[in-house]
Amino acid sequence: MNRTVAAAERGDDPPSYFGVAPEWTCVRPVVPDGDLSGAGPRLRPAVPYLLFGVSGETAVLWDPVAGKPVKVPAVQVWLSPAGSGKSACPEGS
Repeated sequence: MNRTVAAAERGDDPPSYFGVAPEWTCVRPVVPDGDLSGAGPRLRPAVPYLLFGVSGETAVLWDPVAGKPVKVPAVQVWLSPAGSGKSACPEGS
């Protein structure tokens, strides 16, 4: 995990972790802020997160700025590929 975290902090493409290939993704809530549930730091839609996948109904992300995992209900967010961890995510409408 240390190599994956270090790559995330640099915004580089991370190596796989126990067979999971994390991808940079933009995350935008599709529910009002107050209705977004989950665990971890507050989402910042302008920055990319590492997506480790969707497990059950939960999107499992890594926040490279906070250095912590973020878990949110997949039905409450819109996920879109990001070019890298150094790119900006498009603003929602």
